Amino acid sequence: MAKKMIQIGAGNIGRACIGRLFHQENYEIYFSDINAELISMIHERKEYNVRMVGKDFDETIKIDNIDKVSEDREEFVRLSNEIEIITTAVGVNILPKIASFIVDIINIRHKYQNNNPLNIMACENTTGASSKLKESVYNLLDLNIREWIEKEKNIAFPNVAIDCIVPNIENENPLTVTCENFADLIIDRNVFIGDLPNVEGLSLKENLNAYIERKLFTLNTGHAITAYLGAQKNKETIYEAINDSEIKNIVLGAMRESGEVLIKRHGFKSEEHEAYIQKILNRFFNPYLKDSVFRVGREPMRKLSYNDRLIKPILGTLEYNLRHDNLLKGVISAFKFYSPDDKESVELKNMLKNEKLEKVILKITELDINKEKEKELYNEIYNELKPKKILNKNKKIQNKENNKMKVIIAKDSNKVGMKVAAEIINLLKVKKDAVLGLATGGTAEAVYPHLIKSYNKKEIDFKKVKTINLDEYKGLDGKNEQSYRYFMDKNLFEHVNIEKKNTFVPKGIGDKEKNLKEFNDKINKSPRDLQLLGVGANGHIAFNEPNDFLHSDALCVRLDKKTIKANSRYFKSEKQVPKEAFSMGMGGILKAKKIVIAAIGKNKSSAIKELLSHDKITTKCPVTFLKLHNNVTVIIDEEIAKAIGYIK
Repeated sequence: MAKKMIQIGAGNIGRACIGRLFHQENYEIYFSDINAELISMIHERKEYNVRMVGKDFDETIKIDNIDKVSEDREEFVRLSNEIEIITTAVGVNILPKIASFIVDIINIRHKYQNNNPLNIMACENTTGASSKLKESVYNLLDLNIREWIEKEKNIAFPNVAIDCIVPNIENENPLTVTCENFADLIIDRNVFIGDLPNVEGLSLKENLNAYIERKLFTLNTGHAITAYLGAQKNKETIYEAINDSEIKNIVLGAMRESGEVLIKRHGFKSEEHEAYIQKILNRFFNPYLKDSVFRVGREPMRKLSYNDRLIKPILGTLEYNLRHDNLLKGVISAFKFYSPDDKESVELKNMLKNEKLEKVILKITELDINKEKEKELYNEIYNELKPKKILNKNKKIQNKENNKMKVIIAKDSNKVGMKVAAEIINLLKVKKDAVLGLATGGTAEAVYPHLIKSYNKKEIDFKKVKTINLDEYKGLDGKNEQSYRYFMDKNLFEHVNIEKKNTFVPKGIGDKEKNLKEFNDKINKSPRDLQLLGVGANGHIAFNEPNDFLHSDALCVRLDKKTIKANSRYFKSEKQVPKEAFSMGMGGILKAKKIVIAAIGKNKSSAIKELLSHDKITTKCPVTFLKLHNNVTVIIDEEIAKAIGYIK
């Protein structure tokens, strides 16, 4: 007698993935679905085709031995006693609605004292789906039947991880489905009862939750972020979106960030997990699937929920104190996703328009702001979504999105350092020979440990990197402990594999004009991909002091009294602070392709307010010259953000 199973949900996943897998073992597959027209076609034709496509691959297989679940009671009773497996592919929110159908089957088996193994597996894109289904089923079962199951161990609800990309592609035959040439169903070995079907693509694993999270945090996370970012850039398909280098880098970065959580939590090996990430990424590059970003991005509210693919991995990064910059970009893009054909995205758009942002974020994500880590994530999401009100010179209100600068708010100095480092790390991952403009001082001290940590984890490599520093005290040579060359060597260069010949810190001793010429040559002949900046309390950048001429590439400046006093903390006394310094001028700073400026501490609030609160540019506050640049990211701590009114 042929083996039999019921598949609840006759949609694309049910037919292309589950039906295809179990057809290999010649199962008779009986479909159940609320779509009467679809079920009627299955009953009439008793077969359908699955077309698998990919690079240099196009194969169609016929799935036969299928039918619908009979409405005849006698037939249904017989089938209920003969099946070995029930699988679902209906969506996690529908599971409670199909519980009564499964209860009917269990009641029949109890009536006939059928102790043959029955595995019921919810093949949904979430963790613990079968456990959720079991809870709904048990709530409807009589106590004596629950006790019968527990005693006989004859019915099990093993959790699974299912992996197969099946886009909505119209075919001439409405039952035909198109998918990739890949399908994987991993089942919890500790719960599954009986013998596993001899099916390629099916496997039993001890620690199933690790594999469910691996799939959720990698495939589902990466797929969703590709869709949301693609929609923002008016891409139509996943293939088009992932071929956008900016989107690809964010998606890859997000999968690596979530991967760090998986490695720490479940013990996956770094090299093996990186190979898994690349395998997933390559599947997105399948041009033959023509998978719509709106199909993949649908139901954003569900995908933004606490235990799903976007919020859950970020919570993991907070648990292990890891970066999540790219994952956060995915969350923000999900909140902004809109498709008029998707009920959830329409509802989300209306909520954001008509309700308080705080309420919407908490309702959708289910974050608990009474928990420190979750409050931290809530604040990050809120700060990214909240329209920032900025006064321009005409005293009108303009939205943050109309300003050239991106503002990122981090909790404290360590988090600011982590955010800044992430900007550099993301650059080095895609451009091995990047030219970095580097800074010194308190801000840099918060950044460089994170770069060293990333280097030690082999995430980045400095072998081909070149650096240009902003400044150096006049009169100090590189061996002096107060010199910026010494600072850079001890705080970064000696801890990574950068070539010393590729590092440039202005010379503090020797011929002044010769030093300035060498400095200018470096500025103009080695365009910086990213310039890191700190800012002084008086708004100075590097040693560009208030009321000085600010358009030079490089210059020798006399230090402001406030600057000397501020820097005296690095010397034994204020008298030992040099009175002059070589510095990159604002003209040189503005030649960088991208500028990342960080500020830590309330004493920097007035300078940051001058930068963000109006359009005026003044030599009284040199930092305001950054308004002339078209790619500036401002990273500040919560103390500054509160002082300038960005957060309460």
